[in-house]
Amino acid sequence: MDLLRGVMAGSRALADDQGGAIVTAGTVNAYVAATASGVTTLRPGLSLLVQIDRTNTDAATLNVDGTGPKPWRDGDGSDFVTGALPPKRFVRVTWDAARGCWISDVLSLFAFDVAFRAWMASLPTAPDGLGPGKPWKMGSASGGYSLNLTGTNT
Repeated sequence: MDLLRGVMAGSRALADDQGGAIVTAGTVNAYVAATASGVTTLRPGLSLLVQIDRTNTDAATLNVDGTGPKPWRDGDGSDFVTGALPPKRFVRVTWDAARGCWISDVLSLFAFDVAFRAWMASLPTAPDGLGPGKPWKMGSASGGYSLNLTGTNT
């Protein structure tokens, strides 16, 4: 039974690390992430999903589970520009051993964010009949939107 509990706990820790349960901390542009699985060695391809707690103001570093601050860069290996890591955004980070840094393809996330915001802006703000194919939004660009589909908030 202990072995089974250990496997279940390890599976849960992996699910948390891959599912966005990690919220960064730290100060200024030095981000810190604490995983549920307890990373002790940075292995090529190690990947986590983190939620950003504050906007970067310059090049960023990421320290996962006390493994030391390492450069955190965009997918092309360049330092993030100011504001590339906005708060509450979920970002996949992957350890790139060859470059010795954490990599996040923020540009593709940014492109998705722009497309999603444009789609949300095109939706009506009041229901035009409820049902499939008739989504409508509630909220505002500054306060955030919620999407209503078939009469239920999602």
